[in-house]
Amino acid sequence: MKPRTCIEFAFHGRSVVLGIILLGIFALYSGALRQALIYDDPVNITALATRNIISLFDLHPYGTGNYRPMSFLPWLFMRDWFGWFIPSLLHAWNVWSHVLNTALIASLAWRLGRRFGMRSTLLAVLCGLRFGLFPFSYQAILFAGALPHPFMVAFGLAAVHAYLTARGPGSKVHLPHTVLWLVCILMLLASLLSHEQGFVFGVFILFADVMIAWSQRKRLSAGAFAACGIALAYAVFYRLFMQTYWTDTSNWATGPMGLSEILANFGYQAQGLVYGWLVALRDYIGLPENGQILVLVMLGATAVLTVISFVRMRLLTLGVITAGWWLVAVAPSVLLTSPNYLQVSPRLMYVPSIGASLLLGMLLVAWVRLVRRPLFQGVIIAASLILLAWCAGYIADRSTESDHLAVAFNQIDADLQHSDPSAQVLLINLPWWSIPARPTFPIGVESMPIYLEGAMSPSDYLGTVSNTRRQTAHIRHDISLTHGDRYMYGIVGVPRDDAALRDAILKSNYIFRFDYDDPWLRARRLAIVTLDQGDDVVARLSDGKARVILRAASARACENRLRLDLIWADVDSAGESLGVFVHVLDKQGAQVLAADRDLLEGYLPLDQVPDKTKVAETREIVLPQQVGEGSFDGLAVSVGVYNRADVKRLAAVRQNGSMWEGDAITVPVRVESCQMPFN
Repeated sequence: MKPRTCIEFAFHGRSVVLGIILLGIFALYSGALRQALIYDDPVNITALATRNIISLFDLHPYGTGNYRPMSFLPWLFMRDWFGWFIPSLLHAWNVWSHVLNTALIASLAWRLGRRFGMRSTLLAVLCGLRFGLFPFSYQAILFAGALPHPFMVAFGLAAVHAYLTARGPGSKVHLPHTVLWLVCILMLLASLLSHEQGFVFGVFILFADVMIAWSQRKRLSAGAFAACGIALAYAVFYRLFMQTYWTDTSNWATGPMGLSEILANFGYQAQGLVYGWLVALRDYIGLPENGQILVLVMLGATAVLTVISFVRMRLLTLGVITAGWWLVAVAPSVLLTSPNYLQVSPRLMYVPSIGASLLLGMLLVAWVRLVRRPLFQGVIIAASLILLAWCAGYIADRSTESDHLAVAFNQIDADLQHSDPSAQVLLINLPWWSIPARPTFPIGVESMPIYLEGAMSPSDYLGTVSNTRRQTAHIRHDISLTHGDRYMYGIVGVPRDDAALRDAILKSNYIFRFDYDDPWLRARRLAIVTLDQGDDVVARLSDGKARVILRAASARACENRLRLDLIWADVDSAGESLGVFVHVLDKQGAQVLAADRDLLEGYLPLDQVPDKTKVAETREIVLPQQVGEGSFDGLAVSVGVYNRADVKRLAAVRQNGSMWEGDAITVPVRVESCQMPFN
């Protein structure tokens, strides 16, 4: 057997380190596979539901707002293989693409460093980690509808690698240069068809070729000119002839930009290069009003340090290439996008993060080589790892918030899958975006949009997760609106008082309310209102005039919360005002809590339930602190109805004719394991 050389050992060592990094990146973003289809997904699904692979490549798309056929091929494959758009599989494409892009960035850093005098495994590791953990990338990966961004980068980086292989000396890839250039052009075309911004990869190929030819005294490559020409021709064609959202000059998100808008956009994008400074100084500087000036000052300081470091290390050509890549990548959004749109769209930093990650990774390696002393080198590497750990926590926090959104909407969808197609749905305090209550960066809003069908006006709802469409209404009820400490939410719906809310409830079949307080955002099903056709009876309640039937009652507990499910029917109040009492009893039968309130968390008095109507309501009761987990043995709930006028209870009779003791129905509490959501 031929002995391995030290170079081969080094290669295998780099492969092991890279594999560990990729597994870590996948683990960090793997939570996306649990998430629902939100953000732009309803818009995409509506446009793609009737499309096929051939029509997807129509040059004048309708409904989608853009022309990105390669990015939506996986969506059609998932729909055709599984019958509908499966959330976990669609999210997987974003995560897989990002992991692949991290590997391609690490490899690109190694190849560029080797070519320009910075051959270092540390360089590949730091650049790969900085790209994989770039804090602003969460939106491009956590939302399935943002797949065009990581898909475009995957194909674009493949084109760059094919170019470097064709251009580089001594390549181990034994393929004719013509084949390599053909692969480069095909990958570039795939990038263009994934997202129109893919033309920047063609520009970068020519820019890199110019720097390589200048540094090595070689001729410019005709293939690089061809790649750049094709990319720019596509960009011009797209801008002038395609009928899309982004080519509409009257669109508020595009149009001509003035100098102030361009500077605002540049300041926002510049955060991608100086986020290390911003993270370190956040607790000292707060969020100043002149955030753009602060960012530009930090950018200038970073530029000076970079130039000095690269000149000292004789790596100026490498610095120009990576800085040029960042400038090329930010140019489209800086020059063509409204600040109102850009500054709520951190996914538009995904392509520029390539240049930022390469430049900052190379800068750190240059510093490590310049200081020479092991102690100082260790400090630099430790500071970089601390920043990367902060980035991982930052991304994990956004992922956790997305989990909460997903659980809430999946809960609603699970209920509606079993509903009648003619069911009417009422959503109280529905969110349509969430932002951190304490932003980290001084420019922009780190928003997480929750675009849903019907989110802004009554229309079909939830045609996304399970292809379940229901007529929906939205109401904002400020009296019952809660607020969490970590995230703030935009609330959809016209404000209504209690009377208008009761009217909306009685016109609906499924009533949900969103709660934003501890422990997380939740979508709670308050009730299902349908025609009464049941025969089950837990108790018949009557005082000789008014009568009510309780058809079912059950209770379950988790930690300090208790859920009580009750089904009321056949209500005839006979003009009396009826109230519902709910008492929590310990195992000795002593009352530990009174949770009396009307139906649907107090929204609907029992005596206002229409005749021949059944109301299946869900009540949530927060138990006293002393009644905690492990103390549920023998816990029960006492339920009944009383006349408000004289506070007398209605007699409670079982179906067999026997009386309930004390005219109260006793419901034993079932203890369950705590899972999210507890609805």
